[in-house]
Amino acid sequence: MELTKEDVFGTYDFENHRLLGGMIWARGLGDWKQDVKDGYLREDFQPNRPTKCPIWKEELPYKTSTVICKAEQENEVTYWLEFVLGSGCVCKRKELSGNRIAMQAQYMCW
Repeated sequence: MELTKEDVFGTYDFENHRLLGGMIWARGLGDWKQDVKDGYLREDFQPNRPTKCPIWKEELPYKTSTVICKAEQENEVTYWLEFVLGSGCVCKRKELSGNRIAMQAQYMCW
């Protein structure tokens, strides 16, 4: 296996509250404004990933992510998605131009 979990999900910069790198293009953040109001996050916290899916054009549910990868990376990316989000988490798949694949994955570990 060549890809790491950080290659797919990126790394989180706690100081600046930013997700760095990774293959996630959009993620469902839930009601993050409520978290700020309740004091769980800094008031200047701004999500740096959209909550509307750029591929399927829909609002993403909480803990749902859209990932775009090269076609040859699909199996490894699916492995890491299932490792973190749970078995059977990939709910949508679409072939894109440029030999790329888009996948939407839902959190399955409730």
